[in-house]
Amino acid sequence: MRETLERHLVQRAAKLVEETIDERREELAERLAELEHRTRELAAVESKLARLGARLDAAGAAEGTWADRVEHLVTELEDARVGVEREQQARRSAERDLREALLRVEETEALSRRAAKLDAREAALERRAGELDERVESVARGDLVRDRLEQAPELLVQLDVRQREVEERERRITAREDARAHYIRDAQAKLAAN
Repeated sequence: MRETLERHLVQRAAKLVEETIDERREELAERLAELEHRTRELAAVESKLARLGARLDAAGAAEGTWADRVEHLVTELEDARVGVEREQQARRSAERDLREALLRVEETEALSRRAAKLDAREAALERRAGELDERVESVARGDLVRDRLEQAPELLVQLDVRQREVEERERRITAREDARAHYIRDAQAKLAAN
């Protein structure tokens, strides 16, 4: 019963991690799309300012009001460039976060596959243990010949060894999953902080 509950909790935790990572991936994709849109808008503004500057140069703009406007536009252009640089840094950061999230998804999927293999092995061992229990019961009822009765202790020893192996594997899996869940929570906290 305990083993079944632990296995259920492990599977439930893996599903929760996958759902959380999928949500984060969607959020990062939206942020990237927004950054790309802002970059295109800033490029259009820079292009327009460059055309206006060229038109002013061509028209031979006089000092004074036109010069003040041009200086103001140059200042705005510089501010826009700084904004573009910040947006690009944010985009690089979002891309890095997305790559890290995808790596964690792949690691979680690999862990889930390993857990499924161990579950299958455990189920096979449990079936074998059930068969061994049935044989032991059969021996106790006297259905088997005497030489089978002599093999029962060896079968019980094998059963005990296999059961200890299963318990050890479960402990290792639980420890790895606890460590992975801790790593994922830390990474999610860092992503949320950014």
